[in-house]
Amino acid sequence: MYKSLVVIFLLIIIGVSISMVDRDGLSYKVMSKLVFPLSKQLLPMYENILSGDFESDLTTMPETWQWLKPDLVDYQFTDKGLIVEPTEESVWWKNKRGASLYHHIKGDFDVQVKVITRKASNQASYPDQDYQFGGIILRDPSANAILGRENHVFNVVGYRGGGLQIETKDTTNGYSQVSGFDWSSGDADLRIRRRGSQFDMYARLPLSNKWVQVNSFERKDLPETLEVGLIVYAYSNGKNRYDLTVTFEHIKITQ
Repeated sequence: MYKSLVVIFLLIIIGVSISMVDRDGLSYKVMSKLVFPLSKQLLPMYENILSGDFESDLTTMPETWQWLKPDLVDYQFTDKGLIVEPTEESVWWKNKRGASLYHHIKGDFDVQVKVITRKASNQASYPDQDYQFGGIILRDPSANAILGRENHVFNVVGYRGGGLQIETKDTTNGYSQVSGFDWSSGDADLRIRRRGSQFDMYARLPLSNKWVQVNSFERKDLPETLEVGLIVYAYSNGKNRYDLTVTFEHIKITQ
């Protein structure tokens, strides 16, 4: 028993050291295979799991919701909703993480969010450089463990390389597959519906009643309890460019 505790302690110390460097590096990946199965068992039990339907205009901080990596953004709750601006470059890609306002949720559900994206420097213009997005993520909470590996799906709207798009992403053990869907606006109602291991992604233009299915993922590995979160990120391949304001005007979750 004593030797086992010592081994776990040493692995965690090594894991903390490596986790401070590149989360996509070879050292991280190798040590993650050793440490992650142990470290995720040390995560606390989920104290607050969303029960029943939830709806908010996001004019105030929703009770029992919490932030992941809030240091990457400035945010405020206003009469227009939750307004978030990146304060440095970040990305949800492979094992890298950005900011998220989230809550734990269990079982099947349908989440819809109204998202408005603009340039921080010009509120009359959509984002027009690099990769700048806001939207919804569904994430395995065990990724928060020491040397954790990202497992999530998401649905976002914004600027993607050469134009405005809806972007969907499917990340399994730190490996991401991404798809883009051309969009005529920087704004969208975004939706993800979970039915068991099936995750269906939808989008629609503001004021439209017609949902367009933009992707669908089968993820038998994702647990029953996930984080449902609102995410914002601006990525410029290390150039540290960010010119983005995202307003979340409304969120609705049905179970």
